[in-house]
Amino acid sequence: MNTEHQSYLRMNKNTIIKNLIILIIVLIIALSFKEILGFILHTSVPIAVVESGSMIPTLEKGDLIVSVGVDPSNLKVGDIILFKSPLNPNIIIVHRIIEIYKNDGAILIKTKGDNNPIADPWIVNGNQVLGKVIFRIPYLGWPSIISNQISWFLPLILLAIILVIIFWPEKNKY
Repeated sequence: MNTEHQSYLRMNKNTIIKNLIILIIVLIIALSFKEILGFILHTSVPIAVVESGSMIPTLEKGDLIVSVGVDPSNLKVGDIILFKSPLNPNIIIVHRIIEIYKNDGAILIKTKGDNNPIADPWIVNGNQVLGKVIFRIPYLGWPSIISNQISWFLPLILLAIILVIIFWPEKNKY
């Protein structure tokens, strides 16, 4: 083998190793994105997808929402909060605060969906609040609704985009 060919193989091997290291780093970041964001925003639910029409016109089905952890004593009537459904703790509800009560030091919250004719039939304890909505990104949640698995679907899309960028064939420089 001539020296030029060996040099090319070494350079190609180095490029592959470098790309694999970048891929591993990106994969780790993509898979831990939600946890990193949750740590930064002080909530276990930093991102969520609106899956119903109960908050129309403020939030539409398919909107991706970002929330921040909040001290319940700082909540106000009109804030939109996330909390686990009292009827099914596997479901996260996103509704607006319509009343706040204090009872023996506990903060009790009455909620309602903007598009619902009546208030929710439960009272949310302040320590059950998972976060307060700080902004929404329209339509970005639809892929998650379709796949019904936001925990793996968004990082998978991000990974696919990065793989295309990393392994996109370069034009010959000759």
